[in-house]
Amino acid sequence: MRELNKKPFDNIGYDNVFLSIIIPAYNAGEYLSACLSSLIQKTSYIYEIIVIDDGSSDNTSEIIADYCNNYSFINGILQSNKGVSSARNAGIDKAKGDHIMFVDSDDIVLPGSLQKIFDDYSDFPCDMLSYTFVENRDGERNTLHFFNDSFIIDDFKTEPVLKKVLYNPGKRMFSHTVVRIISREVMEQNNSKFNENIDLYEDCIFNLEYISKIRTFRYIDEPIYERRLHDDSLVSAHRPEKAFRYLKTMTCIQNATDALVSVGYDLKYECDRLVNDLIWATLHRDLLDANYSSDGEKNRIISDFVSSKDLSIIIDRLCLMNLAPKDRLKIWLLKNGNVWIFEFKREAQKLLNKL
Repeated sequence: MRELNKKPFDNIGYDNVFLSIIIPAYNAGEYLSACLSSLIQKTSYIYEIIVIDDGSSDNTSEIIADYCNNYSFINGILQSNKGVSSARNAGIDKAKGDHIMFVDSDDIVLPGSLQKIFDDYSDFPCDMLSYTFVENRDGERNTLHFFNDSFIIDDFKTEPVLKKVLYNPGKRMFSHTVVRIISREVMEQNNSKFNENIDLYEDCIFNLEYISKIRTFRYIDEPIYERRLHDDSLVSAHRPEKAFRYLKTMTCIQNATDALVSVGYDLKYECDRLVNDLIWATLHRDLLDANYSSDGEKNRIISDFVSSKDLSIIIDRLCLMNLAPKDRLKIWLLKNGNVWIFEFKREAQKLLNKL
């Protein structure tokens, strides 16, 4: 890992940096310039931007170098490809700000948002300040609302927030790390880092561990960020090999939740609901709906997934009474190897749709 050459802060010490903005980037050449440009805003405070090129093979490093040369508050780090968690952790290690904000390289921060963050924090200093964002899918923009209204917590009682991190029926899960302003001091006190052994739902696990440690939390139901979804986005890509990586993720989510349950948090219901949803999303989206070179390959991969020891352990850890009756039946069928009934149901539904 090495830092790109850059200008030093002009007559500005690092002791008074309010915010460090960390951006992991992998083959982000098509989107990174717009992302960085959106972060060049006029503010009444000092902030820095740290961009980590995670072993890109396109022009990502050249874009980072160009911005570093033109803006003294932008820092670039180059590392071999180790994944988004490693890249974020590298940014955390280099951060000098009192607070940290994570931004994805293909997204943008809305105009005026950086000053808004400072003003809102000044009104109520807290361990985590959180907002919402606009989701942009092919030009169709929709503002997400994770809670019914804005609110403040100032007494360590963050269990309602943790529940939303795991399961948020009727609304999007509150598991992302973008649009969160996080205390670097609290992170250092608790050695808060991203789990580099998983590359799916790592945000969820980080949030569970961090939010459970904080005393004060503020949610403002206003967007400061635009998440841009596209076909090659990490969150949009679905492939058969992801199914087995999801098994490791589900195990980590169960482990993190069990650790919190053991110290008094009531999160088992939400965890079971999330893991159940992940099982079926993985089976349908990443296995049954995936493209294969042959039926033989499809049958082999799906059979390996269904018969895997990891999946069996995950299912055994579920409390089935926390699931809806139809999901209990589906889990029973899956555990007994009757996965092809779901393929039959899906194909039958396709035929009905054609009638």
